[in-house]
Amino acid sequence: MSRLTDFFWPTLEKPTPAEVQDDDSSEKSDIEAARNGGWAQCPELALEEARRLADSEEDRRRTTEGKASTYLLFAAAFAAALIPFLPGILEGKTGSAPRWLIAIILVVAALYLMAAGIWAFHTLRVGTYHRLDVAELAQIWRHKNPRRALIRETLALARMNYRAVNEKVSYLKMSHEFMARSFLAFGILIAIEAGWEAAHSVIETPAGRIAAIQIKKSKPVESGGGESTPHRLDSPSASAPNSGAKPSPNGTVSSTITPGTDLSSRPAGSVEATKSPTNTSAKLGSNGPARPAEGSPGKQ
Repeated sequence: MSRLTDFFWPTLEKPTPAEVQDDDSSEKSDIEAARNGGWAQCPELALEEARRLADSEEDRRRTTEGKASTYLLFAAAFAAALIPFLPGILEGKTGSAPRWLIAIILVVAALYLMAAGIWAFHTLRVGTYHRLDVAELAQIWRHKNPRRALIRETLALARMNYRAVNEKVSYLKMSHEFMARSFLAFGILIAIEAGWEAAHSVIETPAGRIAAIQIKKSKPVESGGGESTPHRLDSPSASAPNSGAKPSPNGTVSSTITPGTDLSSRPAGSVEATKSPTNTSAKLGSNGPARPAEGSPGKQ
């Protein structure tokens, strides 16, 4: 059960009191062994190795703090770059995935990112660190053999720094774990958005297809391409009164059609105009002027 919970939210296990006591006793014994050693044989080699151990601990501390600074800067930059896109993501403007799913993943990713930054702060926290300073060097050179005393103090100080550097390394590991889970959460978010868009474009319901066809057919045809837009009989322009037929510049005759006129039985090239107030109709042909209907006082 602990492994499952650690997968979703890693935790740093604190050492037990017995482990702390064992660590303290081991440190004391190592320091006593370093200070009580004779170091009479090969003192140059012993001093070189002591300095190497002290430098390696110093390099390990600097490397850990440098990585923690990088994680902290990256977390801050990533959060600052993500904030402007949050309103569009939560409102569904950037994709078609459900908002509740996107919101949950964003909250989890933000928590991971915040935890990574907090552990990076712990890594950079100022702690106790031991080194040779002026007072220690002055005391060393009071001995009869300063080289041996320098070897002892260098080894003792390197052993004292083990615990502080190990704590920084543990904090850096926690920051790394949370940063990796934050990247994983954002990757899952991108994969869900891409998969949802692909499924939405491939899977289309029949109702959606019919609606798309109806919308396409209801769009008017633009003038200028040689095709005319059909007039509906119930449109306001068709029901507006007109005084009569008016010839167009190209020689054809246009007229207004009143509602109820059947155009299916009319021959091509002729238009029947009907005046509703006087109930007078006139047939206009394409080869001659308009003639008045029989039995009606028409005007030429």
